[in-house]
Amino acid sequence: HYLQPLPIFPNPLSVGLSVFCENGDFLVLTRRSKQILSGGNIWGGVIYNAVGENAVYADSDGTHEGMCKISIWKTAIRGLQEEIGLEFEPDQSENLVLHSFVWDTRIYDYKFFGYVFTPMSRSEIYKSWLSAADRHEHWALSFHDTSTRSQCIKLVEEMVNHLSDYGSECVLCTIRSLLHSKKISPMDFDNILKRSSNE
Repeated sequence: HYLQPLPIFPNPLSVGLSVFCENGDFLVLTRRSKQILSGGNIWGGVIYNAVGENAVYADSDGTHEGMCKISIWKTAIRGLQEEIGLEFEPDQSENLVLHSFVWDTRIYDYKFFGYVFTPMSRSEIYKSWLSAADRHEHWALSFHDTSTRSQCIKLVEEMVNHLSDYGSECVLCTIRSLLHSKKISPMDFDNILKRSSNE
């Protein structure tokens, strides 16, 4: 039941973010560690979003009727810092967008998805990731060209045609982020699915 935690894995609330650097020209993805102690027991070696962070009590923002109110924005900002070492200033808030809320039926997880645009270069992102607190959860970063519509279409085609290489939340978040930021159109996505079904 959605309000009853599982004995071995309580129902969490998390945030997944697509991170676009160089003002949107490159999407940053990570490859999940295969080490058990770093979470590799769940889809180890698979490509994931740059940020995937569970909400915790520290992300609270006051109370409502005696209950702690979680700020999913605080979770997102903390996730950027802990997962990729990206400091996010309050005056950059227009660069952080949350666009989807879903229920993960595999691990009973409520998830918010969104994206961030940063002017940081690929080398700056890589350097910040090397010192991130949760770097051990991932063993590699990759940068994917999203500077043009055709490059974005090519990326989505790669994901759709090689789903087993990507975490499902990465695929969903990336596609919705590209659609929401208007880097691809719904018609582009429909055409990708049609071509994929014909192959």
